[in-house]
Amino acid sequence: MLSWSLYFFLHSWLASLKIKKGILTKFSSISSRVYRAGYNIISFAGLILLFWFQIKAHSLKFFDHSVIAEITGTLLMLAGIVIMVTAGLNYDLKSFFGFSEEKADSFKKNKLNHFVRHPLYSGTTMVFLGICIIWPYYKNIYLFIIYIIYLAIGIYLEEKKLVQIYGREYLEYQAKVKKIIPGIW
Repeated sequence: MLSWSLYFFLHSWLASLKIKKGILTKFSSISSRVYRAGYNIISFAGLILLFWFQIKAHSLKFFDHSVIAEITGTLLMLAGIVIMVTAGLNYDLKSFFGFSEEKADSFKKNKLNHFVRHPLYSGTTMVFLGICIIWPYYKNIYLFIIYIIYLAIGIYLEEKKLVQIYGREYLEYQAKVKKIIPGIW
């Protein structure tokens, strides 16, 4: 579980404006596009490696699951994936993945962002919860707990960055729209 904590820390740390600016200043030959592509490659490779270790790790079952649990978990995972894909389509994916230079994007509060401020996190949370229901092992429950802690910290840091970028417009948006769960949180 320490490896997941380290991954989540590095993921947020490397995404911060201060760290990104510092790295781009120190290594002037690296463009923001290359930084973004490298960040995504490292993030994706880290996820694959950690999920491989997660699958291989021995763990006791949290509860005996049933067909209803499998159906519920599968539906949660599928809904989470649909939400993540739908949310991703609201952004400039070429820039997000580092295929084109980042540009000052207009603030997005349409589509799923009309209901929650972080629909990608909403979808990811549903996927992780679905995993815990389909494969109810303690290791997955621990991962979900670490993810929720990361989520709270990561959203806090990300929103500080978004306030820096969008200012008052984002502050007004924060006051109206919940973070992850419409009308609740």
